[in-house]
Amino acid sequence: RVAVAVSMRGRGISTAIINFASEHARALGHVSLRIDTHEGNVVMRRMLEKHGFELCGVIHLRNGDPRVAYEKLL
Repeated sequence: RVAVAVSMRGRGISTAIINFASEHARALGHVSLRIDTHEGNVVMRRMLEKHGFELCGVIHLRNGDPRVAYEKLL
């Protein structure tokens, strides 16, 4: 999960989170990061696209709820 308090937005915290996750994944030998979010979560979707994540499509959770899926190659 990624969450930044509204009062802390605009300070580069989401960038730091994504950079940390990317570096950690690379160190473990992973070749990509995947993340999903609600279709209406425009702030998250914009942040993901800003950080090089590409839209992959829609997935469905075990309970059937849809999520928009993204992936970033490392």
